[in-house]
Amino acid sequence: MMVKDVMTRDLVVGEMDYTLSALENILNSKRIGHIFIIDNGVLRGVVSDGDIKRRKSFLAGTDLSTTREEFTLDLKAHQIMSRKLISLNEHATVTEAIDALLKHDIHCLPVINDRDRLVGIITGSDLLRLMKKLINNQ
Repeated sequence: MMVKDVMTRDLVVGEMDYTLSALENILNSKRIGHIFIIDNGVLRGVVSDGDIKRRKSFLAGTDLSTTREEFTLDLKAHQIMSRKLISLNEHATVTEAIDALLKHDIHCLPVINDRDRLVGIITGSDLLRLMKKLINNQ
């Protein structure tokens, strides 16, 4: 089975100048854990909910915050994103996806097509849904 048969195609993407606050709002409203950052149609990085938590001051947005804490809300995607992406081609096997997730201890993989364009994402949840489907069909 290939990655393209299992991946999520409905992607949420952001741009390099999206603020931490905007990214956090997107992640929360869409109930997702990652947002890929695109620049002129090219995949440049990923911001996870963990990236947000590490960079946002816990006092930001509260009555106790100072200017310094509020500043963290204005950090840009390009300042907080992970740039070293490991991706898979949509024609890779599901086994290759599992191997990559485990080897690199990551939670998601961007999926690209033969023209290096982002076409999907594969996560542990996608793989668990596949496993459930396979078990139920036995």
